[in-house]
Amino acid sequence: MSNAADNIFGHRRAFYSGLIGLADIVFVLWQRRLWVLVVTVLCAALPYAGSFLIPNYYFVYTQILLDPDGNRVFTSDLRKVEEQPAVDGYVLSQQAVIVSDLVLRRVVESERLYDDPDFGAAAPHYPDQSRRTTLAIEKLRDAVKLKRVGDSYIIEVKVTDTQPERATRITSQIADSYFQVQQKSSADMFRRTGNSLATQLDNLRVAVENADRAVNAYRSEHNITILNGQSDTAGQITALNSQISQLADQISEQQTIAAELNKARTDLDYQPAVPDANLTRAIVQLRARYNESREEQNVLATSVGTRHPTFLKAAERSRAIAEILNGELRNNAQAASQNVLKLKNQNTIISAQLNRLKSDLNENNTTMVTMRELERKLASERAVYEEFLLRTRQLSEQAGLTQEQPQVIGPASHPLRRAGPPRNMMAFIGGLTGLILVMAGVILRADLLSAAARKGMAA
Repeated sequence: MSNAADNIFGHRRAFYSGLIGLADIVFVLWQRRLWVLVVTVLCAALPYAGSFLIPNYYFVYTQILLDPDGNRVFTSDLRKVEEQPAVDGYVLSQQAVIVSDLVLRRVVESERLYDDPDFGAAAPHYPDQSRRTTLAIEKLRDAVKLKRVGDSYIIEVKVTDTQPERATRITSQIADSYFQVQQKSSADMFRRTGNSLATQLDNLRVAVENADRAVNAYRSEHNITILNGQSDTAGQITALNSQISQLADQISEQQTIAAELNKARTDLDYQPAVPDANLTRAIVQLRARYNESREEQNVLATSVGTRHPTFLKAAERSRAIAEILNGELRNNAQAASQNVLKLKNQNTIISAQLNRLKSDLNENNTTMVTMRELERKLASERAVYEEFLLRTRQLSEQAGLTQEQPQVIGPASHPLRRAGPPRNMMAFIGGLTGLILVMAGVILRADLLSAAARKGMAA
């Protein structure tokens, strides 16, 4: 007993002296442990009991996969990489569409939420349906939360409601209404664009007809004949330029053949290097026979010697073949040289014709300049008209299609358990708060007692 009394007296003396340590705080709290326990349990029980006054609520989720490229059937609808929409901006815009009045109004009208006590019929009660619908849209928007899944094109829709069946229906209806709004918006856009283009087709068609009449009238007035899209003089000039180009290639080819044949006559070692394409069939065969005879002659020279009759016959045969081959090479080289002369004469004649036609064309240059201006105007008017006509036809075919085709990849399902209120968390927070408050109160009371004791001792 004396030791316990001394400890109690020591702690009290510490309080009275104004020096409070951790051990002193623990001692004071232990002295008031029953009070601490009661207050903590009471603070935990109050929010836990109050949570039963809050209706249970449920979370229902669905996931929508956006499709920015969509059903682009025609080549003109296919966008390049640099033309792709910004991912963040596109997803944010679609989130705004999902919670827009246009989508939510469809949900409210489909589920008759304007007469639901939790939505349109909630206080303050409005007698007219339009105001109840507006109130239901506002409450539904508060119950809907959207979240983008990572950096993808997936939007997660979460609906909070006290009735799980109703939350499931609303979640599914939001996705369906969003798809309907997207389809209707796309169809309306195609229809408006098609009507706008159709109103311009008549004017464009008249412009094309007038430009075509102007071109034909000018041709008749100046006696201009068009062949293959060109005037007769211009067409002849084009054809002659093509012939001159072909003749230049043929002259170069024949000169190359003549040079190779002449070199092969003087240099026997060069003969194998001449391509077969530049030689006649007879020369190719003679060259092969000559090479075989030379190989046979070399073999005989090694085996029997250069004075043997067999070697002498082989050498004679090689000389005979070489003379025949040389004659063929000479004849073909002369033929190639003659072809070069003929082609050059023909080139000279065609060049003279070309210069004469160019002179005639320069004389009619002013007439042709005006003619080309009229033709360019006609081509421009026709290109614009054909583009408008093609686009109008494409839009009429796409009017029933949805450019963007989002789809539900996570359909709404009935929740297995309630989402709240979180009773255990509320009890924990309440108990922790009560514990902190009662500890602070006990320590503060002990500190005040210590201050009072000091004042008493000082007196």
